[in-house]
Amino acid sequence: MHNSNRHRVDMSTAWVIFVVGALAAAWSVMYIFTLPQGDDLVYTTILRQADGIGNGAYSVWEFPRYWARHWVFTNGRSANMLASFTMGVLPHWLVSVMCGIATGAMYLLVLYFCRLFPSVRRGFAANVVIGVIAFFFPWWDSFSLIDVSYNYVWATALPLGMLLLLRRADTPLLADVGRMDGVGAGLKTVVVVIFCVLAGMVHEAATLPLCAGMLWMACVRRSVSFAAWRGLSRSRRIMLVAFLAGVAVVVLSPGIIMRALREKTPDDVWWLLVVKSAPLTLLLLLAMLVSALRKSSRGSLRAMLTGDAGFWAVCAVVALLFVAVGGIVGRSGWFSQVYALIALWLWWTPGERYHVGRASAAVMASAIGLLAVAQMIGVDIYSHKGWEADRKLRELYAASSDGIVCLDMPDDNDLPFWAFSRVRYLRPEDDYTHYGLRMYYDKNHPLINLPAALGETDWTAFDYFVAYDSAGHPEVEISAACPAGTVFPDDPGWVGRHVGRFTASDGDSLIRKWVIPFEKDGRRLFMALPFRPHWGDRF
Repeated sequence: MHNSNRHRVDMSTAWVIFVVGALAAAWSVMYIFTLPQGDDLVYTTILRQADGIGNGAYSVWEFPRYWARHWVFTNGRSANMLASFTMGVLPHWLVSVMCGIATGAMYLLVLYFCRLFPSVRRGFAANVVIGVIAFFFPWWDSFSLIDVSYNYVWATALPLGMLLLLRRADTPLLADVGRMDGVGAGLKTVVVVIFCVLAGMVHEAATLPLCAGMLWMACVRRSVSFAAWRGLSRSRRIMLVAFLAGVAVVVLSPGIIMRALREKTPDDVWWLLVVKSAPLTLLLLLAMLVSALRKSSRGSLRAMLTGDAGFWAVCAVVALLFVAVGGIVGRSGWFSQVYALIALWLWWTPGERYHVGRASAAVMASAIGLLAVAQMIGVDIYSHKGWEADRKLRELYAASSDGIVCLDMPDDNDLPFWAFSRVRYLRPEDDYTHYGLRMYYDKNHPLINLPAALGETDWTAFDYFVAYDSAGHPEVEISAACPAGTVFPDDPGWVGRHVGRFTASDGDSLIRKWVIPFEKDGRRLFMALPFRPHWGDRF
């Protein structure tokens, strides 16, 4: 008798697919409504300017030469290679959709390795993991940039995808990888090899820990030998070699080596960086320490370290080293926390320890999924508001003769807390973005964004202007005199602007401002703006 349920989609799995798909769509919309800033603009100008593709610093056919230079002087990450190439040749909306799809793929792959996808009778647990990623991961740290999506979301999805291929290497679909005796097998081999190489070189902080985890598992299972290597299937050996080759490319980049050796000012001392950026990994380490100290749980710890959870635990701990030495609060802990989340879930197995009634599980799973999606829809609404203003600002800048644009821009510091700082509006003090705008529009002058109230000003007779925020504090001050005590950089460097920093004490509080000099009608003026940090920003 034919089983009518054989091809029926499980409702829990269907709900997880809906939530992840909705999140992918919402992130796509957010990227669409966030015009290129920072690295996005700079990478875009490599191959294009405002007047079309091929008019950037390099022609499309010269991209390999650019990438060789990038490998020598910056880093060897395929994340940056993919970002600079796709943003240079593809329309913004298409790249945005690709980043949204990568976000959805990352969610599903994390769920897969947590053994929660497919989600038959595990829909609530799967939504809990989705909620942890959606609400407690450092999305606030510049994930509105497409380049950051490539460097962290893509850099999670690609290596996890490679691990999935390794796990499925002996299935009929992939067993012929490595054979070149047919068009189909040969093409499949080329695609798989390219994918694994790109996955290996996507980001050193993502892939080196995976190599450490693989080495750990080989050691504990006593399979570090030529015989063990020969015992692997041909397809699995090819995937591993391609992946390790990619890791070698990114690790041996002179640019990344020089960056590691270069003296830098970290956001915090190393232990505070770890506390702020990778709390999930610290939770994993605490659980391991408690288990090691308790005689009754040492067997569980030993079993964890020699099983699948041990692989992810080692990856999480090794990735923690990049947090400590990287100097950045926030996204530096991304990979370590992804690996720690998988390790904790596999070790703790909450789905087996705790049982929730079917009705309660359905309600809570629905609530978590809908809340995560609703939060991103709200972010999209605020992104659209910024997109409208930013688009107008850039149109006025493109048409200006001196770079002076009088337009009131929204302030992302006024957004509600639940937006989690995922929306970033263009700011006057953002030197790096202004450098990119100057390159993109082929201008000799930077963009100076002044308040709209100054649109009809007679600058030859201008003396002083101040605008106040809703709390009555000066928001923008413009005068012919530079605030006393302002410190300007000795050298504007390749960015080419002198944005100063003003610091003063006012009783128990500290006043910090950006000071931007500009020229208008032959006069040198100064615009002072309060320091309005995003989460993790430093002055």
